[in-house]
Amino acid sequence: MTLSSLINARWFRLLALTSAGLVLLLVALWLGPRLVDLESSRGAIVTQIEKQLGRRVALGRLSLRLLPRIEVRADEVRIAEDPAFGSGDFVLARVVRLRVGLWSLLRGRPELRGIELDAPQIVLIRRPNGSEPDWNWGSLRPLREPATTQDSGPLDLVVRDGRFTLIDRLVDPPVESTYSGIDVTLDRFSAKERFAVMLAVTMPSQNGQPGGRLELEGRVGPLATGDPLATPVEARVRLAQVGLAALEALAGSAPSGRTGRLTVDVELNGRLSTQLRARGTMRAEELRLVGDEAIAPSTTPLDLKFELTAASQSASQTGSQTGSRQINLQIEQAEIVLGATRLVTTGTIGLPTAVDASPIYDLSLNGQGINLESLLESAYAFGFGPPPGTKAAGQADLAMRIRNGDSAPQSSPPARPVLEGQLALRGLRFESRELTQPIEVTALNLEATPQALKFSPFRTALGSSTALEISRLELKDYRTAPLLELAAATNAARLEDLLRIAESFGLRPDLKGTGMVNLRIALAAALTPEPRVVSLTGAGKLSQASLETPRLTRPLNIANVDLNFTGDAARFENLALSLASSSLSGSLRVTNFARPQIGFDLRVDQLAVPEIRSILRDPPGGAGKSTVNDLTADGHLAIGQLKLDGLTAEKFDSKINLRNGLLTLDPLSLSIYGGVWRGAIRLDQTDIALKGQIAGVDVNQLLSRPGKSSPLFGRLDGRLDLRGRNKGGDAGDLISNLIGNGQVSITDGQIASFDLMKQVETIGRLVNLPTGGAATAFRQLRTNLRFDPGVLRTDALQIVMTDLTASGEGTIRFGEPGSVDYAILARLSPALTRRILSSRSSRANRANRAGTADDPAALATGESPAETTSGGTGVSQLFSSFFTEKDSLVIPLKISGPVNGPRFSLDAETLRRRATSSIFENLQQKILGPKGPTTPEKHEKSDEPRKPSPEEAIRGILDRLKKKKPGEQP
Repeated sequence: MTLSSLINARWFRLLALTSAGLVLLLVALWLGPRLVDLESSRGAIVTQIEKQLGRRVALGRLSLRLLPRIEVRADEVRIAEDPAFGSGDFVLARVVRLRVGLWSLLRGRPELRGIELDAPQIVLIRRPNGSEPDWNWGSLRPLREPATTQDSGPLDLVVRDGRFTLIDRLVDPPVESTYSGIDVTLDRFSAKERFAVMLAVTMPSQNGQPGGRLELEGRVGPLATGDPLATPVEARVRLAQVGLAALEALAGSAPSGRTGRLTVDVELNGRLSTQLRARGTMRAEELRLVGDEAIAPSTTPLDLKFELTAASQSASQTGSQTGSRQINLQIEQAEIVLGATRLVTTGTIGLPTAVDASPIYDLSLNGQGINLESLLESAYAFGFGPPPGTKAAGQADLAMRIRNGDSAPQSSPPARPVLEGQLALRGLRFESRELTQPIEVTALNLEATPQALKFSPFRTALGSSTALEISRLELKDYRTAPLLELAAATNAARLEDLLRIAESFGLRPDLKGTGMVNLRIALAAALTPEPRVVSLTGAGKLSQASLETPRLTRPLNIANVDLNFTGDAARFENLALSLASSSLSGSLRVTNFARPQIGFDLRVDQLAVPEIRSILRDPPGGAGKSTVNDLTADGHLAIGQLKLDGLTAEKFDSKINLRNGLLTLDPLSLSIYGGVWRGAIRLDQTDIALKGQIAGVDVNQLLSRPGKSSPLFGRLDGRLDLRGRNKGGDAGDLISNLIGNGQVSITDGQIASFDLMKQVETIGRLVNLPTGGAATAFRQLRTNLRFDPGVLRTDALQIVMTDLTASGEGTIRFGEPGSVDYAILARLSPALTRRILSSRSSRANRANRAGTADDPAALATGESPAETTSGGTGVSQLFSSFFTEKDSLVIPLKISGPVNGPRFSLDAETLRRRATSSIFENLQQKILGPKGPTTPEKHEKSDEPRKPSPEEAIRGILDRLKKKKPGEQP
């Protein structure tokens, strides 16, 4: 073959062209990164990205790679946040690869064809915006501009190992959740065309448990502008062991305490704005739909197979007053399997998008031969049913419609759901470790209508020992004002068995106990937020019972009580119960259950108030506290021994009345410390009023307190009329707030803190008085009392002793320590006075014979003969510590300081006034004579002439001196 023929051969020309192309390509690959100035193209690249996204973009160092495809690499890319949401970054990626066309890059006008992000950090923010939430990604240009807008063609987007932070500002404070391991692929993404999408998210862990993984794969588009829900979707969504708490966080809901793991596989097809079809399966494991962590999750998985359609309605279509959108689910068929239990449901569910809105549903549930074992085992985790660990057997047939709105799902839901249909239970049987024998229930049928839930008569029994016959069980007006009507009977049943039967039906009474019960009742009760009995008819008996409640720390023992009920009245006869050391017997009646009126005749052997107070326990959060203002009581109460704080009384007997929160004990009598109190007491919350008489009470025991003994002894008699307010809750606070008056008398007593006779001897500078040592013994102490806040005032005080009588007035101030302030005149008896004066006269005569009669020291001690004259009117009386009245020496005293250790001193002011008065009386007698001056003033008639005042006496003396002649002796 010649060279020319070889060159002209077709295959040779093809080979040459191919080889030349390869050489040119290799040269281009070698020269491309050198020929293209990326920095000069930076502005065009940034502009292209910003045009595609509608956000400001910042690129780091750029580099070009031509194989295996043409890519521009940026070491750091920042996509700015929408300024309406903040000033941070919407996307921060360390490495970004941008796919561009080679010739467009060589021309200096690069066309962006794809973006790849490695380990980007994305921030998603949701905030309130009227009725619909607003997202920060909603302002991206492909999502907000119409599909007719000119763009640069489809764009591929790839995200590998991404991480995004979801910030929900719909709640306060905002909730923040972080999601990792995110892979996203958008193939030929364009708002105008249908594009492929793949999304995978690793959910955040909750409570140390893996959060699971969510995956979505399918095709979406073209994007609908104005209403994103009108975008066509054809996708498959899978959840693998995703935690329920993680889904709540993704949806922006506050933590609810619900738990569970969901595995879901669902296919979606259509538009949510009109009709989005969904079909698939779901499995829920370890599900707990109540927030109480003390309740164990369900051990039986819940499987769901469903077909439904979803459609979104705007606020104008739903008639919503909040302006929120609603998503309506039309359940064509859903099969629920819980263990051996299978239910089929159809109907509609309305899901408002408003945060505080509740779902609206209208569902039909149907099942034949439903196995109750697995259903009841899981019921507790769903918020109802028997306690955990209860095993059940039986079958049920169910055909029930349940709805909480009218026929149109968008209507506002009523207070409670409406039930229509039938439920039939057969062979129901409960077993548990706490039950000695299984609980059995005969056939039980329920007929549900919008007006009432009515059960057919049935019998439930616990073995052969306890049986309960239910002849009527109906719940009327259960939607608005539920009224329960019940007719039941039992004979010789055990109380503990009846309580277990109640628990087996899902009731959880806060009561435990044992005992024997005979009962036949017909009950009507309003199940309002505060349940109340409307009527109760029947009779019964409870005996040998022991009850435990959360309100008591010790059991209440009931030996016997006979029960009788008629309408709105109940009688408890032959009552015999005990609590701690107290035993009670008698009868009790209650009428008008709405505002109870109680009548009683009760006897208690002993009642220790501190003990009862320690037994009572406040309800959690203050719930269930008694409303004493709604309670009326009237009856008789007798207590053998009553112990209060520091006070013990016996033979308490009173008629008691309670009305409008005012407690009245009238008449009241009790024996206290060897004496008797008779009177009345009124209590109104913190106010107290006390009025009555006291006789023969040991005053020392009455006034003493633990660790603080009273210095006063004797037998107390008197009357009191007092009112007070106990703000602080103790006796000291009550005494400090008393007001009122009274009179008291103490006989055959003693004041242990001082010896009054000794104080008189010392202050009066007397000798040889019959002192008693450290105490003051008296035959009687009398005084009037007047209580003011914090002060006790006494007047007409009189203390009668063998050789001394004291009188005066003063005050006692309450507090710690209490104090006294008294002015006292101590009068020695005439016999003791004569003995003292006779002794002093003998000493004075001896002093005269010794020449010391005028000795100043003698005058200072009162030892002057002038004092022994009749009336004790000598001038030396000014220098003594006493004076005389009639036949008695009188010593004025001041008592002040602490109650348990008062100080005694001479009352100098009283002594001065007395001495001044005596001087004028003596001068008047010497100058004017015994009749005194004559004055033109008219005086009231009296058996004795009026004693002139000192001023009148002085004026009379001066007038008399003026009339005497010079040299005349006065």
